[in-house]
Amino acid sequence: MAILELESLEVSIGGRRICHQFDLRLQAGQMLGMLGRNGIGKTTMLFAIMGLIPVQHGTIRLTGSEPKELSRRQLARKLGMLF
Repeated sequence: MAILELESLEVSIGGRRICHQFDLRLQAGQMLGMLGRNGIGKTTMLFAIMGLIPVQHGTIRLTGSEPKELSRRQLARKLGMLF
């Protein structure tokens, strides 16, 4: 089972499209790095995955569950972010 799945994800903030039709499947043991210049949307994408900002279209799954289906405690057990 994938630990993180993004299907046809579309995220916008302030009327600016951050991603469109973005697909990703991350398996246990895999690592992913996001690189880009300041203001390109890296943190916005992480916030969308965490459920902190709305997604316009698409699906996010953490170990098979959508973040909106989980309590904050359950989500915190599956997901952490360190800046």
